Amino acid sequence: MNNNKFRIGIAMAGAVSAGAYTAGVIDYLLEALERWEQAKKKNRELGPSHKDYDHSVPMHDVVIDVLGGASAGGMTAAITSLAMFEGMNPVRQPADGQTGNRLYDSWVNLNDGSGPRPEMVTFSQMLLNDDITDGNIPSLLNSVPVDAIAEKAKNIQVNKQPGDPSWPNYISKDLEVILTICTLRGVPIEINFGSAESDEFNKETDPVPAFKMYLHKGIAHFTINPNNHAEHLFHLDPNLEASRNQLMECAKATGAFPVGLRSRYMSTPRSYIKAHLKRMFGENININWEAIPENFDFTAVDGGTINNEPFGEVLRVLEERNEADLAGEETTAERGLEYFPFKNYAILMIDPFPSFEENIDEAMKKELSSVVDVVPQLLGALRRQAMLKESELSKGFTKEHTRAMIFPVRRKKVTEDGVEKEVKEKYAIACGSLGGFGGFFSKKFRVHDFFLGRKNCQSFLRKHFTISAKDAFVMAGDQILSVECPIFEGWAKNSPVYRRFAYTKGGMDFLPIIPDLRIANANSHKDEENGTLPDPEFEKITYAELRTLRGPIQSRIRKVLFSLVKYLVFPSDHPAVSKEEKRFNRRVRQLVHWRLNNGISLRLVLWALLIFVALFFVILIPITIVVLICLYFIIASTLAGRIFQIVVADFKRRGLI
Repeated sequence: MNNNKFRIGIAMAGAVSAGAYTAGVIDYLLEALERWEQAKKKNRELGPSHKDYDHSVPMHDVVIDVLGGASAGGMTAAITSLAMFEGMNPVRQPADGQTGNRLYDSWVNLNDGSGPRPEMVTFSQMLLNDDITDGNIPSLLNSVPVDAIAEKAKNIQVNKQPGDPSWPNYISKDLEVILTICTLRGVPIEINFGSAESDEFNKETDPVPAFKMYLHKGIAHFTINPNNHAEHLFHLDPNLEASRNQLMECAKATGAFPVGLRSRYMSTPRSYIKAHLKRMFGENININWEAIPENFDFTAVDGGTINNEPFGEVLRVLEERNEADLAGEETTAERGLEYFPFKNYAILMIDPFPSFEENIDEAMKKELSSVVDVVPQLLGALRRQAMLKESELSKGFTKEHTRAMIFPVRRKKVTEDGVEKEVKEKYAIACGSLGGFGGFFSKKFRVHDFFLGRKNCQSFLRKHFTISAKDAFVMAGDQILSVECPIFEGWAKNSPVYRRFAYTKGGMDFLPIIPDLRIANANSHKDEENGTLPDPEFEKITYAELRTLRGPIQSRIRKVLFSLVKYLVFPSDHPAVSKEEKRFNRRVRQLVHWRLNNGISLRLVLWALLIFVALFFVILIPITIVVLICLYFIIASTLAGRIFQIVVADFKRRGLI
């Protein structure tokens, strides 16, 4: 076991446009790791006895073993994994055009300046109507720009690969990438019972009785190691276009926000599903594998629908790596019950929308006596139950350092009673408005959140992603007797590395797992010494900018309304309906009309009334057409106005306008 190595897995939660914040966090994290790697490399070349050896540089290793994510977090994980093969220079200042940094270009620039309408910003492109054909509405927003962003992100220049001297040591050569997916079809799981084996059933002709369930929670699990042949893994080979396509198709699937963005049609082999089911429920799981088609075709929507924070899947990979590290080590029983081996891994969660302030208990104390009250709460209860991570509650997380979260924090200076102090702002990120869609309205919001992510990551590494001295060492007063955490070997109290990076809070020293070499003195209050990045500039959107979006939004609403009415009035014309289904539906309508309607006398009265109304409209048809057209535009305009009321209200509440 390499006691000098610390493993981390990164779980990225769903975020919609606030993926810009997650991208900023990853950008700074990789920059800090690269800066540290170069300093360690120089020290190794010089040797400890050389006069230029920097004794303030920690020499342990931190390796990213797994990237996992849902929705926007999954898309960020996919983009990051591909960018590793190309190399990614950090973005330290806002840029108007393309930077070559895949995260910044994908999340901040989006599809601005690209596509068939480069003069339009991405959100305006998402309001175009060229995706709606033959009455088919793929989604409320046009997803063509999303496809274009994914297309650009996958077209990388492969400059390095695992095993090359240039491959960074802080990225595992066996890196795994996990993207959550929600399949609407659901994987059929059948558990047969003993009665199904009796002579009463002919397996050739009769369906076998079974308890049937459907698994809608899925993941796309990749590895960059070509020698890892585990059946639950897809190989990510950056040199193969098909492999990159597969990754990005899964990325688009995990980011397919329900209704808002287009769902994705996918296919998965049974062998992959079988391997994952055995991984989830154990090798001895007893189900009917034949119930799962050889090639399982399904429609996928946003991975965050069921599993928005996939830290359980990330944790499993880390535990497997940790078990491999401990292979051959003395067991706890051999060392005594008091021995608890140091956990050499941690999950780093990036969540732009942490849920620690949510409290629905008070609202649910009252009696729900109406279906109007019950139905919304029922849907919420079903989703919250689906999101519950039962297995993750009973394992892992045994030490404080094994879990950590980065979430948006922005502070402002206020003066109270003549004393100036900093307080946290209620709304830290701009893209958090409108349920996460606010970032699409202005690039200024995405720029701010990207650099807020960088700033928060810097503070996180310095102050929070740490291990306390009492856990790192066995101490007697201020004296260190022995080292408990191997990665802090050599961190004596008065050593250069300890004086530089130990951060004191509450009278206790905390040591960073990932040191940020921008820091000269972690306890200093001077920004140039403690490495604190400047606050990103916060620019608001103007009413003039919002006004330019009203026309495209209204045009999109009109097209969606027209297609929806056409589908409801002429459902058989929908391209998804086959000729056989059309004939069947026509026959059903006839049966309902003639067999289940009211009596003949009432039907005659209704027909007479219908003829009278038809004649009335024929006489007044020009006026009727004008009224219907006016009504159509009034409804579209009213909806657009209501949308803008919601937008302006939320933007004003958050100080964005």
